[in-house]
Amino acid sequence: MIEKIKILGFSEASLTMILDILESNKHYPNIEVINNINHTPNKEYKNVNFNISIKEIIEFESFDNLIIGVTQIKNKIKLLNTFSTLPKKNFITLISKNTDISTTTKIGHGCVINGMVCIAGQSVLGDFISVNRNSSIGHHTKIGNNTTINPGVNIAGDRKSTRLN
Repeated sequence: MIEKIKILGFSEASLTMILDILESNKHYPNIEVINNINHTPNKEYKNVNFNISIKEIIEFESFDNLIIGVTQIKNKIKLLNTFSTLPKKNFITLISKNTDISTTTKIGHGCVINGMVCIAGQSVLGDFISVNRNSSIGHHTKIGNNTTINPGVNIAGDRKSTRLN
């Protein structure tokens, strides 16, 4: 059971997606969000089931559970460059329990996979992939690092995305 998560970067859409996934899995950790991209919230994101604190600076420990809190690729890359000294192993992957993912799918570090997603066999997802609701990834598909798959996207089987950074 995850007791605490530190989220790097802040957007209401990403935070809402992360909370939905945690809630679907009945995990209610304390959450610290580092808002180093100077985002001013203008949409609701709070959920009474979670203790959320938003900070400008967070101290990191070697055992921290980390997740990227933005989905725009340019913001992901900016955050990953800013926090490049943090070990990749600390970035957890969150997967909604309302997904259908083949046991032969390989998923990298720091991915966020929302509900109603289907990922077929022999697919490979790199690191820091965001897969939004109601998306489908076909068999033998390779998705490169830092990619965001928007809601409702269907990627046919045997495809390759080349985004690496």
